[in-house]
Amino acid sequence: RMKPDISGPGCQSGGDGGVTSCSSAGDTSYTTMCGTSMAAPTVTGMLSLLLQDYRAQFPTEPDPRNSTFKILLAHNAVDLGNTGPDNEYGYGSVRIQQTVDFMRTGNFLENQVDQGGTFSVLLLVDPGDPELKVTLAWDDVPGTPNVNPVLVNDLDLKVFDPSSTQYYPWT
Repeated sequence: RMKPDISGPGCQSGGDGGVTSCSSAGDTSYTTMCGTSMAAPTVTGMLSLLLQDYRAQFPTEPDPRNSTFKILLAHNAVDLGNTGPDNEYGYGSVRIQQTVDFMRTGNFLENQVDQGGTFSVLLLVDPGDPELKVTLAWDDVPGTPNVNPVLVNDLDLKVFDPSSTQYYPWT
């Protein structure tokens, strides 16, 4: 279980340079701070707005699972540091506008699979498309402490072209 899953901005490049959030000084006061501790309230606010927009776009659907929010943010994050996910940036820095735009397309799904089961999806990719980007996440029950492997459920994503050639992550 790589952590972090994603990273977020803890400072801003303009204005006062910080992130404004509720203060512990009282129930009506705010404070502006800059640093890694401010990334959590920033991403939390982004997720609140994403959920609000999801409910407006898909009013008859139930709220998404936690793993769906994770996947939406990770899928649209800007990769930083080493290519691919790493233990410093996760899948990259959150970009909420791209995430909202992607969510509004409805090109994501939630499903479940039983132990030892398979779930397949057929995607049609136009020959002129420069890339296919697929991201998988799931909600996993807590593993037993100090036991390896730590995953209770271990899902694999396999991508094949029409001639059965398999493609691997980050290629």
